[in-house]
Amino acid sequence: MHIDPLLGLRDYQTRDIAAGIDLPREHWKTFGTIARGLWQAYVDCDATLAEINPLVITADNRLLAVDGKMLLDDNALFLHPDLSEMRDLDVEADSEIEARKYGLSFIKLDGNIGCMVTALDWR
Repeated sequence: MHIDPLLGLRDYQTRDIAAGIDLPREHWKTFGTIARGLWQAYVDCDATLAEINPLVITADNRLLAVDGKMLLDDNALFLHPDLSEMRDLDVEADSEIEARKYGLSFIKLDGNIGCMVTALDWR
């Protein structure tokens, strides 16, 4: 579903998604609340990805977002020092961590290809 960043996630879009995943109609309102919250978190945190997986209907018929994941734009972390502190270094390559110490973005790739990028700090 394409979301116009100037308009945000619209109610009709949440209904279209709910219908598209065959979510029972009784859960559409809750789904809309969850989806709008996910969109807002995505925007507020300068994320490059935000997902909920799985979304479940419990035995007592409640819709719950059981797990989620977000990837943040490294180049926007200076805007979010509180989020930067939550970074999980155990899942990052040592070479990427080392490069970040020197203000560099380094992405470890397989093979003989590398990518080295510097980011401008607009503070």
